[in-house]
Amino acid sequence: MHGRSQIRAAIATALSAATSGGVYIERANRLGAEDLPAMIVYMGEDSQSAGERAMGQSYDVEVDQQIQIELHAVGATGASVATPIDDMDEELEQILANDGPLGSLIEILSRESSAYELSIDQDRVYGLRTVTYVATWRHQFGAPDAPEGD
Repeated sequence: MHGRSQIRAAIATALSAATSGGVYIERANRLGAEDLPAMIVYMGEDSQSAGERAMGQSYDVEVDQQIQIELHAVGATGASVATPIDDMDEELEQILANDGPLGSLIEILSRESSAYELSIDQDRVYGLRTVTYVATWRHQFGAPDAPEGD
């Protein structure tokens, strides 16, 4: 499994074990009120720089990978939506603190930003907070199943 897949799966597994809502990976289908609260884990943009290459060894790249986690909730008012989203965000921070489940896959994990928005559909208020982390990890060509985060 490629490093991105391993990282995405590790986050989703850790979140699924710790939260009461659904956790989805790269979900394309729209979430309905019956699916909420929920989190969706996406891999965003990445940038790569060349790593070291010794004679006869595989070629390494260092990857700075955005990880975006959407926190979704629904309620009757904006206040009733903000609380579950804040609770999910706190769970997320605790799970990923000190690299949490990613310790063996990455070198560095830092929270980059978050954005919050509300929308109204009939008598329901939907809230969405998108939290962006950046993970730095190494990818070794010729060994795609083994990111080197240690």
